[in-house]
Amino acid sequence: MMVSQTKIVQYFYIVCFIYLLMFTPPSSMVRTRKCWKRKYTVEVAMEGTFSMACRRNVTLHKCEGFCRSEAGPVVVDDQVRWEMKCNCCQPKNYKWKTVRFPACGASRRIRDISNCKCMPC
Repeated sequence: MMVSQTKIVQYFYIVCFIYLLMFTPPSSMVRTRKCWKRKYTVEVAMEGTFSMACRRNVTLHKCEGFCRSEAGPVVVDDQVRWEMKCNCCQPKNYKWKTVRFPACGASRRIRDISNCKCMPC
């Protein structure tokens, strides 16, 4: 008895559907917070100096969070292959921040994150 390729593809979809039902977490377990900007403190030094007076703590931002990524079967011309779509929480825009070092009488510009977004990795 010969099974047609169409039947094989149909069985494959049924198996994938059952797999998703069994292993997909309920919505209560899925993290609802996506990609966001978070403050953190870092020590910044004036370029070209090792003096402790020319250092200070500065509040900058980093991107953090969870983005949707998926892998699943795709059928093209009766051929089944896996397609992956990966997204990462990344900086979308930046702004310049001026850091002043009063003890040194100097300042420097640092690039800081202004927005974060889920984008392809």
